[in-house]
Amino acid sequence: MTRSRAPEARLSCARRFLGWVIILAAFLLLPFCKNAEEEDLSFDKAFGEMAAATLVQKEICGSWPGYFLLPPERSNPDRIWLCAYSITSGECPFTAYPQECLLIYGG
Repeated sequence: MTRSRAPEARLSCARRFLGWVIILAAFLLLPFCKNAEEEDLSFDKAFGEMAAATLVQKEICGSWPGYFLLPPERSNPDRIWLCAYSITSGECPFTAYPQECLLIYGG
């Protein structure tokens, strides 16, 4: 006759499994939780991010397009930071803004 697991062992296994399910669910749902304050970036903050990236690249390359991009009144922060990263990681000469910067206008 085979012995079945003790009820305590089955309960412990079930708790461990439930714990992993909760952790997995938290990791899957966490990226979709956004703070209401972080949904949009104001014009001042968005312009500051992009202008700083432009000036850094201007110092590195010695050239720049000759104008600053003006973001919309309310901008998606991910798109602004993608634009700023694309500017600063671009190659010299810096004569035009990267295509990733078009995303800030809803493209």
